Amino acid sequence: MKKSELKMLERLYAAEIDAALSHDPLRCVVQSRSKVLQALKEQGYAQEVERTTPGRFPVRVKGWELTLLGNFAYCLSCTDESSISPSARKNVTDGDEERQ
Repeated sequence: MKKSELKMLERLYAAEIDAALSHDPLRCVVQSRSKVLQALKEQGYAQEVERTTPGRFPVRVKGWELTLLGNFAYCLSCTDESSISPSARKNVTDGDEERQ
């Protein structure tokens, strides 16, 4: 897998985690016109989605999210701790400090 594809998978994965932690399903939608996303879609790692916000004035948000296959591929690519981005590592260590 190309480095650009791994970076995009990481971006999609981070958005998914952010959405889960904030309980906001719109946060898992990444808006981009990258050609890398088209390649990931062809490989089955990403999919185009459309979400609508609830409320009096609904807003439609179109973007991309990770598929289960993409999630699995990203997790397999993180074989050692040195491949984890500094921002992701900071989030993990912050959580450890809060638990102590």
